[in-house]
Amino acid sequence: MINPKYKDQIQIAVELISNKDFKGSAKIVEELIQKFPNDFFLENFYGTIFLNLNQYDKAENYFKLSINNNKQFPSAYYNLGLLFNEKKDYKNTILYLNKLLEFDENFECIYLIGLAYRGINDFNNALKFFDKALKIKQTKEVYHEIGAIYKQLRFYDLALVNYEKCLIIDVLRINNCNAFLIIQCV
Repeated sequence: MINPKYKDQIQIAVELISNKDFKGSAKIVEELIQKFPNDFFLENFYGTIFLNLNQYDKAENYFKLSINNNKQFPSAYYNLGLLFNEKKDYKNTILYLNKLLEFDENFECIYLIGLAYRGINDFNNALKFFDKALKIKQTKEVYHEIGAIYKQLRFYDLALVNYEKCLIIDVLRINNCNAFLIIQCV
């Protein structure tokens, strides 16, 4: 996916990002875009830099350019979903993350769609996506969100059941950590 002609520069840009030097990374990517116009990978990468700089309009522009140049590039749909989620534009979050699901039904995407539906108070769809997420991975965060929805709907018994599941996962995690520590000490 990464063009070998600019792989080394991208590695430098990634290193700069890991050091929180987004502007230095942006300079490298901007120069690459000049050399390699209409490169969907570079456009998406540039968009992520702008997203990290909270420059949402520029980020959106580059993510959409990336999609226009390669409609089969899942990362651009994911990044647009994240961008709209940051802006609390949940309808567009749902739109772009659903497009991502055509390529990859992963836990994080499904969970984020559930959160977006919750953000627009569409609790039926939120619960549907949280249930899908639980089939992939059971996390305390998902159970907590389900509990919060049921609490908001005043189904306190269902809220309590899900909050308890959330706590059980926490206790199991703590017990596993304690067991690991005991093994390490022996």
